[in-house]
Amino acid sequence: MIKIVPYLAILLLLFTRINCRRQNIDFSRKEEINFEKLKSVNDIYKDCGSETGSINKITITDCTQAPCTFIKGNNYTMDLEFTSKVDTTKVVNHVYGIVAKIPVPFPLPNDNGCTLGISCPVKSGDSVKESVTLPVLQEYPKISLFVKWQVMDENKKQMICFLFPVSIKS
Repeated sequence: MIKIVPYLAILLLLFTRINCRRQNIDFSRKEEINFEKLKSVNDIYKDCGSETGSINKITITDCTQAPCTFIKGNNYTMDLEFTSKVDTTKVVNHVYGIVAKIPVPFPLPNDNGCTLGISCPVKSGDSVKESVTLPVLQEYPKISLFVKWQVMDENKKQMICFLFPVSIKS
């Protein structure tokens, strides 16, 4: 029981920071992550089930090895390059922090890929690029976790999905 208390405090802090504007957290939904068994994108990122797209390249400011170290109060830029396997008019980013096996939604300032560098509509076979700003707020706890990133098409199918380890520090 004592080991669970810090995780519950972290979940409560993250949940209140999310401000309940997005979706509610489903505490019954657990994610078992076997990071080593996932297909590697490179030394840092692992593909977690890309369906209607394929990952070409992922880079994050100042992240050259796992885990990515994010300093509170800083912004980081993630550049994504992927190839679409479908026609779509919408591209939406969804980000989760996996805490105690529970995916906690992380609200982005802008989750619309069509305004982050992708020319929409996207055609099957198009290679697309987007650039997303990741703010790491002072309120975030110091924690090590996995980040799950999904890019969804207009049919809410997972174009790409990848995981990467993060350590948030002061």
